[in-house]
Amino acid sequence: MRTVVVQSFDNVKEVIEIKSMIKDTDHMIVVEHGDSKHSVPTLYRPNTGRDYGAYLWFIVAQYNSLNGIYLFTSANLKKHRRRSRLKERINRDICMNKIRKSKRVSKLDYNYQCDYYATANGKRNLLPCEVRPFGAWFSTFIAPMTLFYQSGEFSNGFVYTNAETILSRDRHSWTTMYTQLINGGNAPEVVHYLEKASTFLFDVHYCKSELLEELEKKGWCSATLNFTINTTLSFGKNTTLQSGRTAFNIQNKNDVAKTILNNPLFRFLIQNYLECEQPKILISQDIRVHEMMPQQHFHRDHTCGTRKAIIVAVNINGNNMGTIFKNGTHYDDEDFSDEFAIDENIEESVGNVVVYDPYIYHCGKRSTHSEEGRIFSIFIPQSLDTRTKKQLFQML
Repeated sequence: MRTVVVQSFDNVKEVIEIKSMIKDTDHMIVVEHGDSKHSVPTLYRPNTGRDYGAYLWFIVAQYNSLNGIYLFTSANLKKHRRRSRLKERINRDICMNKIRKSKRVSKLDYNYQCDYYATANGKRNLLPCEVRPFGAWFSTFIAPMTLFYQSGEFSNGFVYTNAETILSRDRHSWTTMYTQLINGGNAPEVVHYLEKASTFLFDVHYCKSELLEELEKKGWCSATLNFTINTTLSFGKNTTLQSGRTAFNIQNKNDVAKTILNNPLFRFLIQNYLECEQPKILISQDIRVHEMMPQQHFHRDHTCGTRKAIIVAVNINGNNMGTIFKNGTHYDDEDFSDEFAIDENIEESVGNVVVYDPYIYHCGKRSTHSEEGRIFSIFIPQSLDTRTKKQLFQML
């Protein structure tokens, strides 16, 4: 089902026009900033935060019942070629891009600020954002700036997304952004920051089924996703791993698990791969590397067999995880030696997140710089027998 959410400020004729454009199977809702009545379901709110104020208000209010595909648009069709662009989007299916290539963020992106916007009556000053410039705001409230990207598809008040992408961020995150909008009245600078960030926030950039198929076939999958762990981490004891890597146990592992399992993609992969409805976190670690560390030897994390556990690895700085895998060895019981490291089935992950079976042969590649914030969280089935659970805990 597709829901078309239209922000209006007494745009009665335009709402009727948009209604005539959409498909009979679409559900249309108007978020009205004025007093007008419409022939479609209408929600009323104060005229604050402009179009994104309406969108985020809808997301926060309807968060627990979001489902299907969403098209958000302004009913002010005269501006920004919205009429022709809206027709184009209405007649096009949503596009899912499983993997996105990283790109270097320019200083222009980071330093972007917007002090005013143009109106028919001249320039109007905007209320400055509480955190400036854009790069500092994005890093504070959204994700590391290393993950930022944008596209013209998400500009001038158009958002085409689905419920799972919205739900990949918790309600508190959306509420925090919405609060900034309404605190700025109807002329907040932050609305321009949100528009610039909207590709990152709303782009449907993965296909769950394809990633699960890849995980089951190869023993791992990876992607560049708009996900990071923003939970403040509490560190316990540390241990030295192979090739000098250091692992710090995360004491508040349940907070990390909640963040990961609240993400529909990770929850889907974990539940389906482990074939359980209620996965449990066993351990979470920050595995740190130091400059010029050698590549690890290929190894398994345990000897208990396939599908006993699954690891979700996230680089919270947005950088590439770069773990190297011997594809398919999560199903083999044979030993694997580094002498076969030129095998064509050796592959390096690309992306800030990697999900893999710890029974697969893998290794960390040679490091070129020091880095922490590489969070490895191991999940197991709730029903896993005590003996296997104890073996896993001792070996990981």
